[in-house]
Amino acid sequence: MNWLTADLLPSPEFAQRLLLVAVLLPLFAALLVQLPARLGAHSLARLLGPLALGSQSVLLLLLWLLLPLLPWPLALALTPTAATVAPIDRLALLLAMVASAAVLVFWSRGLDHPEPSRRDAWMLLLATGLVGLSLAGDVITLYCLVELTTLAGLALITLRGHTRSLIAMLRALIPSALGSLLIVTAIAILVHETQTLLGFSQLAAVDDSLWSEPLARTAIALLLFGLALKVGMFPATAWVGELCAVASGRIGFLVYALFAQLVLVMIARLMVIFSASGIAQPMLVLALLTLLASALAASRARDFPRLLAYSGGIQLGLILLAFALGDTAGSFIGVALLMHHLLIELALFALANRWNGSLRRLNGLATRLPWVTAALVVLVLSLIAIPPLPGFWLRLALIVTLTDSGLMITPLLIVGVLIALMIESIVWLSLLRRLFVPAQLATLPDPLDPCVYPELQHPKAIDAALTVFAGLAVLGLMLTFSPPTPWIEHLLVERALW
Repeated sequence: MNWLTADLLPSPEFAQRLLLVAVLLPLFAALLVQLPARLGAHSLARLLGPLALGSQSVLLLLLWLLLPLLPWPLALALTPTAATVAPIDRLALLLAMVASAAVLVFWSRGLDHPEPSRRDAWMLLLATGLVGLSLAGDVITLYCLVELTTLAGLALITLRGHTRSLIAMLRALIPSALGSLLIVTAIAILVHETQTLLGFSQLAAVDDSLWSEPLARTAIALLLFGLALKVGMFPATAWVGELCAVASGRIGFLVYALFAQLVLVMIARLMVIFSASGIAQPMLVLALLTLLASALAASRARDFPRLLAYSGGIQLGLILLAFALGDTAGSFIGVALLMHHLLIELALFALANRWNGSLRRLNGLATRLPWVTAALVVLVLSLIAIPPLPGFWLRLALIVTLTDSGLMITPLLIVGVLIALMIESIVWLSLLRRLFVPAQLATLPDPLDPCVYPELQHPKAIDAALTVFAGLAVLGLMLTFSPPTPWIEHLLVERALW
């Protein structure tokens, strides 16, 4: 894009407005989507959501391409001026594009609800929250978008109208409300202590001596632990499985897997800002507890969505562990683990759309769905770190970095990580073994689950295609970038966390 001279660049005001339009476009569509449905224009109502999301993805891609050429920062915040918040980087825009594209790919098509326009409105609100969360530049905006995403996600789950959905939502509200209380308390304390509007750039400019004071350290701990509670980290791991079990696989990915990883990136940014407070070691302990709690819960999972949810908790623990190490290597590993996990979870949650019953229903699927099974095997083997797949190199790099960290709790962290990964490997290998059960054994009745629903075993074409694509992508990474090379650090980390 060398042809793009300074005369052709958009003005700062135009670029900032373009960013706001890209974030708020689904919100405007959500406010309008029910109007054509009530007027009888159902075709227009069905097209409005995908059209808004497609336009949002194009605008975000344009901003991603223009960002290195702009001589001024772009920022998204509720604070009065962009100078008070952290400028948006390419990692933030990349995650925003992923969020927008994921909602578009997992669009409901209005087939599973009597009022599709209501569901479409909540999906658009969810897209607004996820994209805005990726780009947030101050703590107050971050909190508002976390709450918007949580509200939209819980609404999408309860729209199914099942009693189990309502119970799971009420159980999820308890840790979520506690997390909100911790975050609001932290915001009040930090505003009083710093006399700022909590823009990331403002916080980074505060004297480090303030973060060592007891009240400020307490506020930082409340803020980060509150955000962790909102995404189901320890001690809130139990409700995650219930929520994913009652939600469709597509909604489970958006509401849990994608949302949690976007929040983790924001936690990582805040840990860099608050590094002088010593918050890293408590976050290491939180990551270890999340790892072990999720691994134990995964070992007891008896259906595919719960297994995915608790396995996702293990991956979140690993990502937080890498970010909490607090150096360039840890940030690089954390971002690489996050991208690797997003790719795999995208495919696995797509399969969970139909594979939402007992794990026994998957017996013998290899003979009926060979391509999907082959891709699933590649994804799972990378997830449990079997060499030479990318997941192995990333976990090896994490353990080596832990070993070199010199922390007093390093031995405990390494042992905890290995135990959690061992349990996860046993669980996933047991699932793979089920797929290759001989056909004559696969048809034996299960006394705990006597009803077999063949339609639950065959994923939709788009879900199968996503799985095969993800499997090929993981193989491509193995053949091209194993062990990991500096291109990932240059692309994702250099302009992001440091």
